[in-house]
Amino acid sequence: MKPQIGSKVTKNTLVHRVVSVGFLTLLLIPLGLGIIELGSDDSSLAGENRNKEVWPEISLLKTDVTRYTAQINRFMSDHVGLRDTLINLHAKFQYRLLNKAISDKAVIAKNGWLFYSERDALKNPSEQPTFGEREGAAWLEPMLDYQRFIERRGGKLVVVLVPEKHHVYSEYLPSSYQYTRDGRRADVIERLAKRSGLTVINLLNSMLAEKGFGKLYLKSDSHWTQRGAYIAYRELITTLQQRNENLPFNSWDKLEKMESVRGSGDLAALLNLSDEFEEEYERYIPVHKQQGVNIDTANRPSLLLVGDSFSARLNDFLPSSFVGTFFVHHNFRSLPTDVVAKRRPDIVVIEIIDRALGAPFEVSER
Repeated sequence: MKPQIGSKVTKNTLVHRVVSVGFLTLLLIPLGLGIIELGSDDSSLAGENRNKEVWPEISLLKTDVTRYTAQINRFMSDHVGLRDTLINLHAKFQYRLLNKAISDKAVIAKNGWLFYSERDALKNPSEQPTFGEREGAAWLEPMLDYQRFIERRGGKLVVVLVPEKHHVYSEYLPSSYQYTRDGRRADVIERLAKRSGLTVINLLNSMLAEKGFGKLYLKSDSHWTQRGAYIAYRELITTLQQRNENLPFNSWDKLEKMESVRGSGDLAALLNLSDEFEEEYERYIPVHKQQGVNIDTANRPSLLLVGDSFSARLNDFLPSSFVGTFFVHHNFRSLPTDVVAKRRPDIVVIEIIDRALGAPFEVSER
């Protein structure tokens, strides 16, 4: 019996149409959802640590067509429907099957630890540009200028150098990363500062000595915990007391412990793996925030804290020892003079994370 050619063609045509409709549907669903969701949750892309792209101004079309079309392309990529779902699925696939991260801003290490890797944070001192006495002296020069500026207005300067998470927990780094302390920038700066008269607190040794008492950094976050920040607070107050400052010190046992909670930090969010790296962490109520506790601030010095995101935890402790604290972000490069001239603080503390020590800061009028 001969095959019915006409029937075969009809079936093939039907299959082609079904495939075509299915393909177009797969294309149109994300586009349609993107249009429906347009304008919602556009504030940020938490996992990528950036803002969503906005529709370009029409004026850009007249001046730079290439930039205009490129921005439209980025806008469509950021606002396509199911974008977050697809990225999360991709992140989970990479992690569960390949134990890899979808971003080079953080690395997945041993025993569920994550480490920040952007801005060469994970590079060994031997892999970084040489930071010897000449580079250290260049780094100290604007700090000494800033110190003289503060002292002329009746204040004192203290610089607090915060170690990277992997400096404290190097044993959890992946085997492909090797960390040695030789040539570490904070150590060079500390050594030279002793000769120059600048007070520098290099926290690494203190943190290494006490990491067995509790987490100083969360496994899934790039920042220190309250316990880690407390070490900085204690070392700061001890240093100032040795310089005859009238400063009370609130010990760790005066903090009010709260119920521990589970959650994940900024590195897990950066990799779109927040639910994969949940951990339990302790929480404490600082002394100055406890109910029924009145702190007498009479005869205490005022404080200006010039720092970065690590200063948030440090501020859990400082208000209980100073008459007032004021915070300014140094943006990893600048030392403000206007706030010193206006407020005339008794103590200025500059808190700097290790990765920001590669280049000298600048004294700026802001």
